[in-house]
Amino acid sequence: MSIKIAACVVLYNPSLEVIANIQSYYPFVNYLIAVDNSEQKNETIEQALQSRFNNLAYKFLNANLGIAAALNIACSIAIENKFDWILTMDQDSSFVGNDLSKMITDIDTIEAQYKKVGIITPYHVLAEDYIEDLKQDFTVRKIAMTSGNLLNLKAYLVAGAFEEKLFMDFVDYEYCLRLRKYNYTIIQDNKVRLKHSLGNFRIRYFFGQKLGISNHNYQRRYYMTRNSLMVGTRHYMVDKKFFYNVLLNNLVLDPFLILFYEDNKLAKIKSIWKGVVHFLVGKSGKIGFSKVGNI
Repeated sequence: MSIKIAACVVLYNPSLEVIANIQSYYPFVNYLIAVDNSEQKNETIEQALQSRFNNLAYKFLNANLGIAAALNIACSIAIENKFDWILTMDQDSSFVGNDLSKMITDIDTIEAQYKKVGIITPYHVLAEDYIEDLKQDFTVRKIAMTSGNLLNLKAYLVAGAFEEKLFMDFVDYEYCLRLRKYNYTIIQDNKVRLKHSLGNFRIRYFFGQKLGISNHNYQRRYYMTRNSLMVGTRHYMVDKKFFYNVLLNNLVLDPFLILFYEDNKLAKIKSIWKGVVHFLVGKSGKIGFSKVGNI
């Protein structure tokens, strides 16, 4: 019996560039689910999607409900229509050539080798000068970014829905940790490349050491800080090293990189502090940013 695969792309104020990105994977899946988190519908985008992709479900949410809510809507649609796997994509990500076809072909081999497989992920190309020399076809990963993943919907039914309290950032990390809690593995297919836009990603050097600088804005810095602390403490028993890395990043590494390599330094440092305080008082979900740094 052939494997049925749906694809989900989460949209937020997209440009027409998203059409070309979708075309890099649409020919290899059975169905496309586009979940639009924009506050206002873009009729041009909707018409472009409907005219180019026959097997399409377009869901306009009329509000930004967050990445987790959008993914849960897509998974529900895929499960209702009896799909086996769902490809989760950001609007600014695309596969190289027919790489997705390779990853789909590898599903049987990976499942035979690793048994309980929750996610199969490609190698994410964040910058052309930031590519590792990978020797093996497959690598067991602890964490994988959402975009480009094949998520096993049987595993989704066991592990449960994506955590909507996070709104954005570390939704993928939380889910990977939860899959591992249920003894599912995350496998990176090193033969497959995904071009992924990660903020204003740049390579910098510090005493000869290569550093990846994300340059995320101050709003993202808030969610990254608050959510990483939430996820690290929640899944402390699954991965203690992850928790300690979260502390190191938030208290030392991220402030250092911001102060030495990024712009808008004060707003970002205030957002980190705001994220720490909101974590400590248990605040979650979407927040406003009318006054940067106000707690």
